[in-house]
Amino acid sequence: MPDDPFSAAAVVLARSALGADAVYTPPGSDPVEVRVVLSREEGDVLPGPAGLSAAGHAAMLPTALVHDRPPRGATLAVGGQTFRVETAELDVTGAAWRLTLRQ
Repeated sequence: MPDDPFSAAAVVLARSALGADAVYTPPGSDPVEVRVVLSREEGDVLPGPAGLSAAGHAAMLPTALVHDRPPRGATLAVGGQTFRVETAELDVTGAAWRLTLRQ
């Protein structure tokens, strides 16, 4: 368990019932078994009254499990679905990566 309380909380959250077993594979590297919190998100693609929204997926991946920023093109397999990492942003506490995913 990490010493930092925010990192420890991110690991506990991923290990909870909200988390899911996953396999993270960076390009050209070996797969790593991790736990993530997967979510489905909706966002505006075209704003306005006749706007268009799109649904996508995101995952919270504790930095205690993956220290380096996940690169674009890495894969995350969760529950029989494989996603490709589009972006990875470090949260404000440095405890977790917020991954934007594409199927």
